[in-house]
Amino acid sequence: MKFLNFKLLICFFLSLNCFGQSDESLEPPSKQKTYYFTIEKFNRQPKPPKYILDQIELETTKPRSTWDQKDSLFFAYKKVHSEDFGLAMSIFTKVNTDTIQEPHALKLYHTTLYMNDRYEELKNIKVFDSVEVESSIQSKEEVRQRILDVKILATQGKWSIEDSTVFPQLQDITTIALRKSRTDTKHILVPYIKNIDVALRLFVILNDDRDAILSQAYQELSDFQNEYFYVSNAYLYNSIALHYNKNNKRAVEVSNRLESEITKNNYLLPSFRNKFGKVISNRYHFDEIETAEEISNDSIRIEIGKSIEPPKKEVKKDYLPWLDRDLIIVIGLFILLIIVMIILKPIKSND
Repeated sequence: MKFLNFKLLICFFLSLNCFGQSDESLEPPSKQKTYYFTIEKFNRQPKPPKYILDQIELETTKPRSTWDQKDSLFFAYKKVHSEDFGLAMSIFTKVNTDTIQEPHALKLYHTTLYMNDRYEELKNIKVFDSVEVESSIQSKEEVRQRILDVKILATQGKWSIEDSTVFPQLQDITTIALRKSRTDTKHILVPYIKNIDVALRLFVILNDDRDAILSQAYQELSDFQNEYFYVSNAYLYNSIALHYNKNNKRAVEVSNRLESEITKNNYLLPSFRNKFGKVISNRYHFDEIETAEEISNDSIRIEIGKSIEPPKKEVKKDYLPWLDRDLIIVIGLFILLIIVMIILKPIKSND
């Protein structure tokens, strides 16, 4: 009996040892290394810059009857941040929008036009620098224009998800086949993928509305990433496609498959919530200055040609304007040479 108990005890410890070895052999999942292209975190609710916050605060001390174009324009910026796109649009139509050049303000104007279906007007404004040198199949501006073209065609009934694509170049296999190697292909396609990613980010700012075109665009990007780049990126883009259209059949079909592929490769599942984020209503808690009913044509004074720009950065005062950098360096070297000569002279005298 003692011998039997001893054998059972040994078997028990051996089984524990086996379980311990089995646990140690399992490696924890790791983040997939996306060497060529990593999806950066989306900034869908950008914080207003200080010059906009200062102007909005200043307006609280001014009677509405004294508002000029600048006051009305900044009030429109505030309403965009508060997701009151209808009122913001009514104000933008009454002021000189040609003065909107600062990047943050331009994004707010772009969002307002898009959320009010003003696609033709969006095509006429300049967002990305046209002189920017881009070695890509399409520039960021060309990608942006393509998205707007698709939106216009869709409203005219000339485009459908079933029969058309947002980015036909992504499905053009001749673009891939003409390249000599997969590595060379990636170096050609990465700038294009980045341009699509940057351009699409303009359309998701403060936007949580159902949007079949955006959903289709991100779905095409997801399929392309899964085919030529990274399953983790494909999963994130596919999640965005589902966010904008829960009825996107393609996105629904591939969602579980991508998740299984990520698990099979022992990768960490990317966090869609952390990458894409939520649009929080009135995140910056603006106090109301005026109500929609109180904004009238009389309260907005249009000053044609006057540029509304953010304040200039403070330039440090130059106390020696007559000296340039190169001259200062030469003078410094000359002084250093004199000091060295003074030090060396007593040494030579002693010799």
